[in-house]
This record gives sequence, C-alpha cells and structure tokens, in this order.
Amino acid sequence: TRTVSTKLGAKSFRIHDVVTNEGFDTTKFMLLYHCNIGWPAVDEGAEIVSPSRFVAPRDAVAEDGKEKWNKLDAPTHKYAEKCYYHDMAGDRNGAVTCAIVNDGFKRKGDPFGVYITYNKKQLPRFVEWKQMGEQDYVVGFEPCNCGVEGRHIDEELGLLHSLRAGESREVDIEFGPITTKAELESIRDACAKVKTELVGSYKEFVKKP
Repeated sequence: TRTVSTKLGAKSFRIHDVVTNEGFDTTKFMLLYHCNIGWPAVDEGAEIVSPSRFVAPRDAVAEDGKEKWNKLDAPTHKYAEKCYYHDMAGDRNGAVTCAIVNDGFKRKGDPFGVYITYNKKQLPRFVEWKQMGEQDYVVGFEPCNCGVEGRHIDEELGLLHSLRAGESREVDIEFGPITTKAELESIRDACAKVKTELVGSYKEFVKKP
C-alpha cells in the first residue's frame, strides 16, 4: 500500500510504502525506486551533492570518466548511459539526503535543485543512473535494497533480501525542491563531512564496511 502526503504550505511531499508478502512461502525481495530528475535541475554545470562514502562504476562505460560521477554535461549526441553504485552515510537515524543542484539556474538570485531523503536502514543501497543524451536527458536517483546486476548476482554474493509469509517492510522517501542558498548550504555542509572513495567494481564495492 502507498500513502502520499504533504503539509499545508510545504514545498515537499512524502511517500510511505508498505510491502507485504501475502503468499504462504518466503519470497525473494528486491526493491528499487527509480526517481527521474530533469531540467532545470539537470543542466550543463549542475552537480550531484551526496554523502557518498564509496562510489563504484557499474561497467567499463561508467569506468570511463568515473572521476566526474557527480558532474553533469550538456546534452550529448549518442551518449551511453552510466550507472554508479553509492554507499551513503546516513545520520544517526539512517536518514540520507542527496540532491542535484544547478547554480546556473537563478531564481531571484537563488540556486535551484531537487533533493530526496530516504532511510538507509530501509534501503541500504543507492544507484545513480546518468543519461546525458540529447533526447533522454535525465538523472535517476535509485535508492534500493539490491544491485542492478540481476537476482543471481546478489544471491551469489549473499546479499539477496527475502520476505517471510505475512512479513511487511516499510519505506519512506521525501522529495522536494531546493530554492534558497540556506537550503543548499545545509545539504552541502552535511555532505562535505563525508569523504568519497572511488572503488573498482560492484563486487569490490559490496565488500566495503
């Protein structure tokens, strides 16, 4: 079941999902939220701001230019999508906030961006999907409890989640705009406290503490 909520006068909204195994047997449980963000947050010169402890390219395509995982380019002809795995640092309650910020898009002198906040205890992993194509110009934020290599890979690595018969899991995600310098500085300051390390592969990435 899903509940979507906001407050009077608020800029943000929240979703609360409850996923229940209504069957009679334990079942595998892979859950990924594909949250697409586009213009005006996504633009040439915009950047991803996140409390990323470790970042790993998914494949050889993403390996090329991995140092620019957080930088966004202008729409590019025949751009090949790139995916990066992130291990995020959550606060004491597990909350993680990450954003895309476009300092070049000024609204009354303030920057513009979009953020999401999710709970790492509910969704321990995160995938960045970057597509800088001329037609498909978008960045996907993907908080999840799995990888995107396929069920067999997570099972092989001992990372596949499951739900017992009748068991439920809850997920909470907040979405909102960044429209003031103070909001942006708050997110940037929190993320700046986290040192990011680039690692070589998904299998190396999942072994990180």
